[in-house]
Amino acid sequence: MIQFHFGDVYLHKFRVGDTIAWSDRAKGSPRTGRFEVPGYPEWCKQCGLDDEGFCLVQFDGDVITGYRRTVEEDMEKFDW
Repeated sequence: MIQFHFGDVYLHKFRVGDTIAWSDRAKGSPRTGRFEVPGYPEWCKQCGLDDEGFCLVQFDGDVITGYRRTVEEDMEKFDW
């Protein structure tokens, strides 16, 4: 799982293709077009994987379209 802080931040479990929720607890604001937000992999209870890297969660508007590992250039785009 990848945790990200965009949209309603009340412990939702989203999958690629889902539309994120908005509420008064939301981080950020609705956008249009394609963009990415930082994501943080969580420890996996099933396999024990503890990934210390970062990911970018990809959106098209409010729809999650995918995710990818960060590369060096990505680290300069965001205020981690």
